[in-house]
Amino acid sequence: MTWWTRVAAELRRIAGGVTAAREDREMREEMRFHLDMLAAKLREQGVSDAEARRRAAVAFGGAGQWSDAARDEYRSRVLEETLRDTQLVVRSLKRAPAFTATVLVTLAVGIGAAAAIFTVVYDVVVRPLPYGHPSELVSVSHDMTGLSFPNAGVTPGMYFTYRRLARSLGGVALYRTGAVNATDPDGAGEPERVTSASVSGNFMSFFQVPAELGRALSDEDDTRAAPKVMVISDGWWRTRFGADPHVLGKRLFAAGAVREIVGVMPASFRVPEATTQVWFPVQLDSTAPWLGGFSSRAYARLRPSVTVAEATRDLNAALPRAIELFPLIAPGVTASMLFEQGKPTATVVPLVDSLVATIAPTLWVVAAAAGLVLLVMCANVANLMLVRAESRQRELAIRAAMGASRWRIISHFLIESLVLAGVACALGLVAAIAATRLFVNRSPIEIPRLAEVGVDHGTILFIVVTCMLVAVSCTIPPALRAIRGGLLSGLRDSGRSATAGGARVRMRSVLVGVQMALALVALVASGLLLLSVGRLRAVKPGFDPTGVATLWVSAPVNRYPKDTDVDRFHAQLLARVRAIPGVTEAGFSTTLPLNPDHDRDPLYVEGFRDASKAIPPLQLFAGADAGYFRAMRIPILAGRAFAPLETQRWNEAVVSQETAKRMFGDSTGISVIGKRFQKLPDGPMYTVIGVIGSVRDTSLMLPPALCVYTAPVATQDSVEGQSTRTAAVVARTTGDVAAITREMRRVVHGLDPALPTFDVRPMTDIVNASMAHLSFMLVTLGIAAGVTLLLGVVGLYGVIAFVVSLRTREIGLRIALGAMPREVAAQVARRGLALSAGGAVAGGVIAFSLARFLRAFLFEVAPWDPAIFGGAVVVLAASALAASWIPARRAAKVDPALAIRSE
Repeated sequence: MTWWTRVAAELRRIAGGVTAAREDREMREEMRFHLDMLAAKLREQGVSDAEARRRAAVAFGGAGQWSDAARDEYRSRVLEETLRDTQLVVRSLKRAPAFTATVLVTLAVGIGAAAAIFTVVYDVVVRPLPYGHPSELVSVSHDMTGLSFPNAGVTPGMYFTYRRLARSLGGVALYRTGAVNATDPDGAGEPERVTSASVSGNFMSFFQVPAELGRALSDEDDTRAAPKVMVISDGWWRTRFGADPHVLGKRLFAAGAVREIVGVMPASFRVPEATTQVWFPVQLDSTAPWLGGFSSRAYARLRPSVTVAEATRDLNAALPRAIELFPLIAPGVTASMLFEQGKPTATVVPLVDSLVATIAPTLWVVAAAAGLVLLVMCANVANLMLVRAESRQRELAIRAAMGASRWRIISHFLIESLVLAGVACALGLVAAIAATRLFVNRSPIEIPRLAEVGVDHGTILFIVVTCMLVAVSCTIPPALRAIRGGLLSGLRDSGRSATAGGARVRMRSVLVGVQMALALVALVASGLLLLSVGRLRAVKPGFDPTGVATLWVSAPVNRYPKDTDVDRFHAQLLARVRAIPGVTEAGFSTTLPLNPDHDRDPLYVEGFRDASKAIPPLQLFAGADAGYFRAMRIPILAGRAFAPLETQRWNEAVVSQETAKRMFGDSTGISVIGKRFQKLPDGPMYTVIGVIGSVRDTSLMLPPALCVYTAPVATQDSVEGQSTRTAAVVARTTGDVAAITREMRRVVHGLDPALPTFDVRPMTDIVNASMAHLSFMLVTLGIAAGVTLLLGVVGLYGVIAFVVSLRTREIGLRIALGAMPREVAAQVARRGLALSAGGAVAGGVIAFSLARFLRAFLFEVAPWDPAIFGGAVVVLAASALAASWIPARRAAKVDPALAIRSE
């Protein structure tokens, strides 16, 4: 039995119990009435009181019990009355089309939006992964506080250590993500850039998902002597091969080798990334003495009944043994040095939490915004229901005078709410389906597991439960008003007196206060994010993205076997790009700014005395030419940039100002020129020829990182060659960036028709993408703030207008006695401001207590920024004043003679 069927069954049981209890209570009351009537008639005939009650009880089937016939008759009568009341409600709603349409649209929009967000949040964050025993799957990473390297991956040595020694794990799987060019070995067909994953042989069986065609990778494929094979995704099988059932056995050149396709994975297999299109064996050597670098990631499967905390302790106990098994990281760098200085600790988290770690906080904030809007819409509908009940006071009083009980009156309101909620439920489902599909197809941000999102039984149950809660909550205000105000008061009073009107205004005022409080919460949240986005956009990233076009190319080894071949290709490509009309400068780099996945390596300055005892601070290493700095307008602070690719020496480097300051002790960079360093203690020497301004390489929210640029060239084919096969081409333009980008792609195709281009986009898009999550939340909360404020203003206007209508006679008398119109208007406006002030106080307290949850999203803004809180209060007060002004002017223009005559 699925969870939603269990929940539905429980709700039916509770509803059945409530219904049965209500029926029993009503039947006992009606039975007691008839018993008393029959006993009274028997006493009139001279029967004693005790005997009269006994005979009456026997007549009704026993002492205090209904007979089956009486019970059936009563239930039939209740059902008939309910159907009749429902017909009356439907006819009544048809006679008020404006009210009905307003309520239905309001509820449909609120419920549909909330259901769509619920679907996304549940399917992405909460729903178990579609793999075997998903609760056992975890992600393994490491934190190295001593080297300021959080969330590092795993090294091959750590992976083999855990496989041998971690008893809490049922298995460990290693992977590396990337992208490769895929081409037919004979040159036929279009080349394509595909996302890839190099995985351990047990990776696919680890998830207990069988292949759709053929087989998955196995441990036999993960040896260096094994044939070169690959497995492809269902999506790529359909787009590249047209879902050809005979695709098995076909060969493609990918990842430096001709590989045979041995399997197709189903569409539900979306690891390590949803966009992964090909998998091939990583083929590590477990006998090598190297611990290796942190360029890999790992998944693990817990043994049954093992908790995450127990697995974390187990891995941290096994981790030091890696020093014995793999004593070296690289030549001249020991594993013991890394452990002593870096102090690595294993971190184990559930896999679903790891996959959605970057997006889950954003989605929860969006869900809170949707819930806020739904609450305000419910308050607005309750206010509308209250207004409708006020207009029907005389009708309800007549029904009470004719014998209708309080429960019968309340049931009328409940039936009306249920009818409206039922129709809104259907409309909300349609809205949720449309909104969910639109969000999945055109999501403004990248969301993992988005392909798994869809409306199902869980969404339907959410909508039904929400509609039931809305129906009940919208029934309470008019029902309370009817009960507390006295059902017969509508006959004694026409509703025009201020005294009677005061009771009617209070509940509506409370609902408006709730709306204004929630509006202030949304205003504060959106204001904090707006200020953060503004300050983030004001950050100087160290480069100028305006007018810069970028695209990526990768020179495969089968077409460019030598480093010098790659250098010649890059030189020809840049020369042709610079010749494009409108291009003022062009260059290339192995990375682009605002990339959080940079490689980090130590930098050993020449003369560093403790090279054998300590690892220096980690740097971001990249390759670039001089044209890259000019195209990105990254200033040269000291020295010079690289020479043209044809004459550039491979062992020269340019460092950032942060590196010059931290590593060489000179922020100006002047004394750094000519200094030498190594990537490894026993590696080749590089000479610093220039110092550039610092760049926000990883994030606009983080300070500039330490960065070193080396020349990606090789003067000869040797192990020291730094030629990079995958690079980004950047071009600064004076014209249309999109048109220049198309010309750049034509240039690449003209040089090598078999070479695909990828990640083609303007640099401004990269900057905007770095702020996508924050901008998405800002838009969502901004919409929520606008909707809640608008509904609050409308509700406030309705209350003040109602008060003015109730006090028309009083206002006329005051004006007749000499009160100035502007004084009357000011008094009415003050009432509106006072009403909003109560909501502002409550909203301020709520916003103050919830603001800390936005701390992680804010940039240079305190969660309790007084300017934001003050600005939100001013906006709320201005809106309240605007809502009160129209009724206030109407009150000031009351004609005393007409007001008194109308009474």
